[in-house]
Amino acid sequence: TSPLGTQLVLDPGNSALLGCPIKGHPVPNITWFHGGQPIVTATGLTHHILAAGQILQVANLSGGSQGEFSCLAQNEAGVLMQKASLVIQDYWWSVDRLATCSASCGNRGVQQPRLRCLLNSTEVNPAHCAGKVRPAVQPIACNRRDCPSR
Repeated sequence: TSPLGTQLVLDPGNSALLGCPIKGHPVPNITWFHGGQPIVTATGLTHHILAAGQILQVANLSGGSQGEFSCLAQNEAGVLMQKASLVIQDYWWSVDRLATCSASCGNRGVQQPRLRCLLNSTEVNPAHCAGKVRPAVQPIACNRRDCPSR
């Protein structure tokens, strides 16, 4: 559970619990929003409101889950809004530049395309991409010219 006013960074498919720990007398009415729109009208967002509105559970996170979440608490004493930002980090494989040719000459050289694991266009430890489908890569022939005579 994360208190509001923070930023949560989570992987796709996970769940998030957002808390709106507001007390008041009389008990405030709590309304949740995603991207400024009431959560009840949000499409493509799997959510549950728990603990008399004080906890919002967002399940099966995806890119559409990203953004600002807020809770609005209202009673006769006044109005209070708290906000949190949700960021979904997604790792993926990228086919990068070719490795150096395996032979300097002689029709037998190959170059392997290099695979990199990326998060927001930054290379990260390949272990983060372990569950992701690797793109098919084929070696490419290189240095097809004959070697010079000895």
